[in-house]
Amino acid sequence: MMGVSFRKTKLFIVVSVFAVVIYFFTIAYVALFETVQMATPDYSIPSKSVSSAQCIMSFASYAAIGKRNLLKVHNQPAVFSAASEQELFAGASAISQRGFTLLGTILGNCSAQHYAIVLLNSKQLLFKVGQSVDGWKILAIKRREVLLEQEGVKERLLIDAMAGANTRGGSVEHVLSRIMLKKKFSNLSEITPSIQLAPRRMGEVSGLYVDYLRPNSFLYTIGLRKNDMLVEVNGQSTFSLRNPMTLMSMLDENMIVLDIVRKGERETLMYRLVK
Repeated sequence: MMGVSFRKTKLFIVVSVFAVVIYFFTIAYVALFETVQMATPDYSIPSKSVSSAQCIMSFASYAAIGKRNLLKVHNQPAVFSAASEQELFAGASAISQRGFTLLGTILGNCSAQHYAIVLLNSKQLLFKVGQSVDGWKILAIKRREVLLEQEGVKERLLIDAMAGANTRGGSVEHVLSRIMLKKKFSNLSEITPSIQLAPRRMGEVSGLYVDYLRPNSFLYTIGLRKNDMLVEVNGQSTFSLRNPMTLMSMLDENMIVLDIVRKGERETLMYRLVK
């Protein structure tokens, strides 16, 4: 009888110890959870403001990249509004003659996406707003025109102030580097595989018909297309182009005028050669 009573007492003591331990662990856990909850800031974002918060975080990360210049790019200047850009051009009355030539402009959605194609030291280079061309800073880029500034002096650089007056109806004008053309045509073996020409007559007009032209080839980029018929070049029959000497001599001219028939209509491709 004593043995049974002793075992019950021992069991009671063990259960009591476990109960006390569990009790204190429960109190400690609750206290710890409340402390963490008080110390942790509330990062919850209402559902309506999730997209705006994400945008803020995204732009903040890009701002950090731009500030530290991690990509090693030229930081863009502030975008000019249309009104302020007009005021900039209005203050520049001189036409720039600085030894470099504006070949063309590429206009994007804002001034940071505008580009000017400039011929400088016989090289075609791409510039954007804020960059400098031979010491002249580009303030703004418009269609066929760039605004330059140096030490407070503003000048306008035009593609060609007289080109618009001299361009004939139904014609397309291209501005090309003479040095680049001579380099291309000095090795005809690189050009001839991209085009196939055949003599042809259309009514009273005869010339060289473009049977094949490789897309994105050099001749394609300067305006020729498949099924064009080349009629005259600088007033001479295009059959004279078969003579390499005649072709190279034309590259010394300031202008090459190519008369063609395209889709049954007469057109003129004009190539103004610069340095």
